[in-house]
Amino acid sequence: MFPEYNSELSTFRILFSWTGTVFQLVLKKPFFWFLLIMHIGLEAVDSAGLYDIADVEPAVLAGPTSLLIFFAVFYSGQCYDRFFNYYGHCVGIGSRTMEWVGLVTLHLPRDKNIHWNTVRYILAAAHVQYYVMVTSAAAVIEHDWETMVARRLLTEAEIESVRSYTGYAPFLLVCWALKEVQQAILREGTQGESGRFERVMAYQRFEQVGFELRNHFGQITNLLKQPVPWAYFHLLTLLDIGVLFMIAYGIIGQAQPWVTSCIFAMVALSLMGLRELAVAMADPFGEDVIDFKLEKFLQASYKNALAHLANEHSPNTTEQAGDNTVSPVKYPHSGA
Repeated sequence: MFPEYNSELSTFRILFSWTGTVFQLVLKKPFFWFLLIMHIGLEAVDSAGLYDIADVEPAVLAGPTSLLIFFAVFYSGQCYDRFFNYYGHCVGIGSRTMEWVGLVTLHLPRDKNIHWNTVRYILAAAHVQYYVMVTSAAAVIEHDWETMVARRLLTEAEIESVRSYTGYAPFLLVCWALKEVQQAILREGTQGESGRFERVMAYQRFEQVGFELRNHFGQITNLLKQPVPWAYFHLLTLLDIGVLFMIAYGIIGQAQPWVTSCIFAMVALSLMGLRELAVAMADPFGEDVIDFKLEKFLQASYKNALAHLANEHSPNTTEQAGDNTVSPVKYPHSGA
């Protein structure tokens, strides 16, 4: 696990970190090592006098390199914005789930079965949404269904129903949860016009949260379907490869071979790193080093829901904690 960034981290610890860094993204790419070995080979040929490699003016390299840096930084900025849009929607899913659990305990009858049945479908919807995004088959794999069964989110019959559903499965589960809420509110049986109004208002609160949850699901799905344009990425890749070949050839003979090799390795690491980091940020749902840890999101929502539902606090109504004498509160700088 890579260390969480903070301003107190040692410079050396930052420089020599591996997990979760650009080193892990770039140094595992065969193309990086191909370029470095090619440069070292050309240096060896030039040093041995086997072939006279023509000198290249630095100004010739400056133009294409500047153009590549501009494109790479702009592309990275677009992907960075997408990355935080995704993160915002993931946080929104967790927040809406927490709000739903709170509404369940506030507005529905105090029955553990009713509470769990209205909550488990919302948790299952988030599980299905996340599990689909991390598989290349665009479907929940068997292991993930087993996880949901182990967490008592869905029964085997419900899983078969979701599997056979040809529409948007997370929204189906949200609708199942809303149906459970409808039935639970009707069971309360509060009579009179005011009672009906209260039930309608309570249900509308659930419906609002459920549809906001669906909105977060849909935004993530649609963003994944609309990546940064392929033509732009293709152009960036062509520039990246072309400029790195030019630099690998152009700096030969400018200094000692070991010096130019180190310089080229750093330049290649930086330019390739910008592109690889942007690609990883454009789709943070998978196994890349900077991808979201979706299982942690799911576990946090699941544990929070269980803890909230297990809490058996009763309102104090007319009772007051401590003695009945209320002492004045002193606020800082108020003079009170």
